[in-house]
Amino acid sequence: MIIDGHNLIPKIPGMHLSDLDDEMRLVGMLQDYARIRRKGPVECYFDKAPVGQPRTQKIGIIKVQFARPGQTADDDIEMRLSQLGREARNYTVVSADQRVRRAARGAGAIDLSSDEFAKDLIVTLKSGDPKQEKPKKPSMEEKLSGQEVDMWLDMFRDRKKDDQEKPRT
Repeated sequence: MIIDGHNLIPKIPGMHLSDLDDEMRLVGMLQDYARIRRKGPVECYFDKAPVGQPRTQKIGIIKVQFARPGQTADDDIEMRLSQLGREARNYTVVSADQRVRRAARGAGAIDLSSDEFAKDLIVTLKSGDPKQEKPKKPSMEEKLSGQEVDMWLDMFRDRKKDDQEKPRT
């Protein structure tokens, strides 16, 4: 999955490009999404890097790429699609930019709008990971009564006694 980060941020309720931590909040959300959906690899592209930050970072399972000076995230995404060649067919590209979306389709990648992906991201994060949920405690109706427990114990005692009394051949 290749994501145009600055196109996605404004599509997520409560996030704004003017937030100081908008990129890292998005990366955290993408990590949770990738874990829940079992997606990978995930690459997130942003325009220029914050001062003092490396252009490329690996944060958990997310590869974060900031554009070089004089370049844009769109340029880097197009270059990445070109590098992938035929492998681009295995990727989904998320962007609101029509140029990037055309490049994705041209490379054979799945093209997904930032709006569509933001909706899926929010729904996925709200639903959480069903495998991570705690097991449900049985309801009162699902519990055995004392009489039922005694019945089962008697049945197994009788079976054990029968097995011991049978001659072995």
